[in-house]
Amino acid sequence: MKAKELVGIVFGSVCLISCSSERDFDISREDITLSIATVTGKEQRMSRFSEILSKASYERKEVRDFLKAQALEKIDNGYNIFYPVAKGKELETGVTLRDVLVEYSSDAEIEAIEQTVPLLNIHVPELAGTKVVDMDTGNEEIPVMYSRRIYLDGTLVDSLGSDEVPGFHLYVVDESGSIRQKQGGAGLRQASADLEVNGEYEYVDPVFSPAHTKKSSLRASGLEELSEKYTGRGWVPQSEIDPELLTACRNSGDNLRATRCMMYYGMSTPSQEPGSLRTDVKDAIFRFRISRDAFSAIESIATGGGRRPFFQGNTSNKKTALSREEVLNRLLTGRAFCFVFRIEGDIQGETVVSKGMTVYAGPEELFNLYITENRRHPTWFRHTKYTYSISTTRLEEKWFYPMEHGRDTRLDEWNIAYQPITKRIVMYIVDTNSDDKLVEEDYAATYITMNESGIDIRGNIQEIIKTGIEGKQNPYTTTTYIKKTRYEIESRNQKLSEFYFNFFDDYPIEQIQGNEYVVPAKIGNGAIEMTILPISNSFFYK
Repeated sequence: MKAKELVGIVFGSVCLISCSSERDFDISREDITLSIATVTGKEQRMSRFSEILSKASYERKEVRDFLKAQALEKIDNGYNIFYPVAKGKELETGVTLRDVLVEYSSDAEIEAIEQTVPLLNIHVPELAGTKVVDMDTGNEEIPVMYSRRIYLDGTLVDSLGSDEVPGFHLYVVDESGSIRQKQGGAGLRQASADLEVNGEYEYVDPVFSPAHTKKSSLRASGLEELSEKYTGRGWVPQSEIDPELLTACRNSGDNLRATRCMMYYGMSTPSQEPGSLRTDVKDAIFRFRISRDAFSAIESIATGGGRRPFFQGNTSNKKTALSREEVLNRLLTGRAFCFVFRIEGDIQGETVVSKGMTVYAGPEELFNLYITENRRHPTWFRHTKYTYSISTTRLEEKWFYPMEHGRDTRLDEWNIAYQPITKRIVMYIVDTNSDDKLVEEDYAATYITMNESGIDIRGNIQEIIKTGIEGKQNPYTTTTYIKKTRYEIESRNQKLSEFYFNFFDDYPIEQIQGNEYVVPAKIGNGAIEMTILPISNSFFYK
């Protein structure tokens, strides 16, 4: 597969993450529509830098190795490569990053970029489950993005829509917001070397200094108990998935479109005639994850603008240090986030059939909370004093599995003989102390109504499943209805995202390796990810 084709593919309108990079796609470069903005001055220099960097990183593995290593050093507690510092560092070949960039440009042009953008930065984001530590530097197709424009091998190949989020590794060119040029007395105090960067720069705030934040937590091993249930590309152990779904997945072979309908209709092979719809099988919201970048926004809504906070400011203890559990018992106020899901599944006449679902989750269930500990040393007239607080600037997101916390997140029946092959899930964060208000939105429901021969197959489940499994859903074989959906929601709310799940195209399981399975995650607006899986009653009640 060509590199330019890959980038065009991954930014398609469907944001489902696929972890099977071996699949081929028949999309030519002529199909890619570019959105190129006219840029001048600083923007022009940064665009040009992105072209140069994309060419160097595409052709030279040592550049990719260097960028990954620098990002993992977390110069500002984030995965950032601050160019003014990194440019003079040597790659494994003995040349500096700047030397390499000059080879693909000129000394004069690189100098002009450095003067125009003195805080030039390269960010390696962790989006949609990608982890910097898992970056495969053997893959030359790691693009560079600037201002939502995508560069690969020195060429502008695509642009990213405002509602699209990449599900793969990339380098993002921007300006640092955590490091600035030293400002002397007007900035941070020069007396603290922890707050200086390379002698010429300083951190905007102490929270960005690795040395400073390390000092603020003397007992990190006891207090920083980070947990991510299953890490790395969505792998989930066999014990956590319904055995019936695993059987259906294995029996579907290479035709993953068949997995869900085989479980719903009791089929042992994709070609078998479907039986009656099983009423004991439903899809459920298996997990969701909130980006840490969205924390402050959803906290403001959920706490009524801060009137009912999640955390106490701090807590102290004399003589002896506290355990993490003791600290959390003191600092957590007991309030929880309230999420409301609206699930649209069918249209009956002019009425959209929808279901409301409420899920509560405490902050410690949604995020890894970072506890800072400050110790006041004893003197002849006072005892040692330990003071603890939760740093909301250093949260780490983690997957939340609602059914493990006693929440029933199963959806209504999904009978594609008469219902749409798409389900829409809208997710809100709400303040439960506010009044209700009416929401009206358009809802698009897509049905398989014809086969390729033009025969009406509505209600014929065998023909509908055959069309869906063979991937022949297209504007000719489907019909989409747009209707108004109306429901009440608390007046103080924020719509976090909406998701469309397709019965056939959104595979419940994407890949099997040994006893582990890749469970997909659909991305909403970038701040939210969600996975739904079909489960049987026997698995739910086990």
